[in-house]
Amino acid sequence: GKLAGALKVNHTLQTIELGWNSIGNKGAGKLAEALKINQTLQNIYFEWSSISNEGVGKLTKALKVDVTVRTAYFHQNSIGSEGAGKLADALKVK
Repeated sequence: GKLAGALKVNHTLQTIELGWNSIGNKGAGKLAEALKINQTLQNIYFEWSSISNEGVGKLTKALKVDVTVRTAYFHQNSIGSEGAGKLADALKVK
């Protein structure tokens, strides 16, 4: 989407709050592609964004590449222990 495109060329934004937007797994995938390129985002908030283990799987692949993200907040999404484990592994690489 447009947001993912903007994040690919962003050079200043350090925190983004995407909570309460039904991003879902499809949107998470688009944002994941942007995170692989973005060099400035440090904090991402996805609370109540309709993301499940599928979307987290896409995001964790990007978080392993993006070395700037330090905080990824997923409160109140449908992420089980599988998704939480993937997130922990991705952020541990930092």
